[in-house]
Amino acid sequence: ILDIVIATQNNLPVIYKNNVDPAQHWIEFDPEGIISNRSAFGTMIELYWNGQKQIQVLTGGSGFSGQNQHKIHFGIGKTTGIDKAVIYWPSGKIQTIIHPEVDKLYKIREGEQAKSSDIL
Repeated sequence: ILDIVIATQNNLPVIYKNNVDPAQHWIEFDPEGIISNRSAFGTMIELYWNGQKQIQVLTGGSGFSGQNQHKIHFGIGKTTGIDKAVIYWPSGKIQTIIHPEVDKLYKIREGEQAKSSDIL
């Protein structure tokens, strides 16, 4: 579940709690570079499902004093099957995961087989 905490300079922090319908599915990737930088900044992932494609790039931050989580999260709605995920590493290496499972976090190391784990 993706929640957001916003800290302001002269006020109380604000918390946005994400209450997700269990019928809505997702998949996450937690990349680690081996040849590329270890934080895997610049890694791009293309996700393909039901004739659709979504692309995300891992960045180190996005704004003044901002911080992003290190994982790449895709919301895929009611879809229960993914065709493939293609990982483009900054080093130029490309990895493909065929039919990854939904509602899982995949820990991927550059050049190695992806490992999934359930997130509750």
